[in-house]
Amino acid sequence: KSRLHPIVQFKIREQNLAQLIDLYPTLLDAVGGEVAVHVQGRSLLRALRNPGASVRDAVFGEIQGRDSLSYMVRDDRFKWFEMNGEESLYDLQSDPFEITNLIDVAEHRETVARLRDRLRRFLMTEQLNHSAGYVPLAERVKRKLNGAKAAEE
Repeated sequence: KSRLHPIVQFKIREQNLAQLIDLYPTLLDAVGGEVAVHVQGRSLLRALRNPGASVRDAVFGEIQGRDSLSYMVRDDRFKWFEMNGEESLYDLQSDPFEITNLIDVAEHRETVARLRDRLRRFLMTEQLNHSAGYVPLAERVKRKLNGAKAAEE
């Protein structure tokens, strides 16, 4: 009889959209803890216990451009982002290495509109409030790098 917690015994490989911020609530949920309401991540246990179940319809990330910060959104098939004034759309099923930008392909206009709207909804409802002092990861890295350069001089 195994002494491992039931979550450790899963041997399934499930493709599901997840973000790094989902690890904390997943681990807390696995040991029976309660996730605080301010935690943005979501427990992945439901998807682990019920193959085929999904936790997220999209995932989001920050992208650092030359002089700007942008966000990316991806769903189970497509990835869309705008960086330095240029939009990109990739079909991750047929082009996992993001070689062919589909932004100007007429048949994908609806996909672009859907992903733009999904990112807008995320930024309005789920993203941390930047005015409350949140500093995006890319900016924190940039500040750290600039601090290291200043210390060398």
